[in-house]
Amino acid sequence: REVTESTNLENMGLSIRNASGIKGVSMQSGKWCARLMVNRKNIHLGRFLSKEEAVEALTKYREQHNL
Repeated sequence: REVTESTNLENMGLSIRNASGIKGVSMQSGKWCARLMVNRKNIHLGRFLSKEEAVEALTKYREQHNL
């Protein structure tokens, strides 16, 4: 099928380097970081004390923006 490169990248699975098990959530400097890329722009949602808070922020953003 013909799709754009960005659409193809959205359909990729998790990298083997992903330690959190959740796309868009990573550990940085002892805190959980939530971020994603939309239209080739990085969107940083913040750093959180728990992984669950980072996942919640990411989920809420995706729901609000229909991603």
